[in-house]
Amino acid sequence: MKALKTFLKKSLILLLVIALNHLNAVAMVVDNPTQNAWNGAKRA
Repeated sequence: MKALKTFLKKSLILLLVIALNHLNAVAMVVDNPTQNAWNGAKRA
């Protein structure tokens, strides 16, 4: 039973890390065109 709890805690942390990385990647993808547009506007 204790081993199961430890396992669940570890997988929960792992899921959180994966979710955070995923959100980071999504934010980067969303941010990239905005960044490019902003840089283009500054150059113009």
